[in-house]
Amino acid sequence: MVEINAGDVHDLNNQPRTSIGDTDSLSDNMALSQTDLMNTLMSALLIRGSIRCRLSTKFKCGYEIRPIVWFSKRINEVETTLGGIGLTWKKTFVKTEDITKICYSLSSFFNLSPDSNELKLVASLNGVLPQPLDYEEVLEALAQIEECSESLITLPPSHKSQRK
Repeated sequence: MVEINAGDVHDLNNQPRTSIGDTDSLSDNMALSQTDLMNTLMSALLIRGSIRCRLSTKFKCGYEIRPIVWFSKRINEVETTLGGIGLTWKKTFVKTEDITKICYSLSSFFNLSPDSNELKLVASLNGVLPQPLDYEEVLEALAQIEECSESLITLPPSHKSQRK
């Protein structure tokens, strides 16, 4: 609902009343936004990811195959970014939910990381790639990883198909 008092229009639906000349709150919001952006960018520069494929006695098939994400350094900016999405610092993130939150919040900035293709692979296979139970499933998982990895390879704009 809008109230009009002597030409002054004010929104009564719980919106704070600010004057056009009130630049203090505007500059505070801009500073906060810049800080959030800098934290996100620093986190994007330090994020790493891969599909872990290693021998393991923990699983019956003899291999551990799963997406993982980590940050190369533990700094305040990364901890602030993680806190903003409801996570706390860990050396390695392996839970599907945690990886989903991280990938969702930083996927726009994956190209800033030296592991950008691996991060895209992690985002594509997170929650989709099951832990194999036997050797046949290990081979299927590896084929799925290879297929997804090949689909993420981008050709340079100058590359042209040479079909005749």
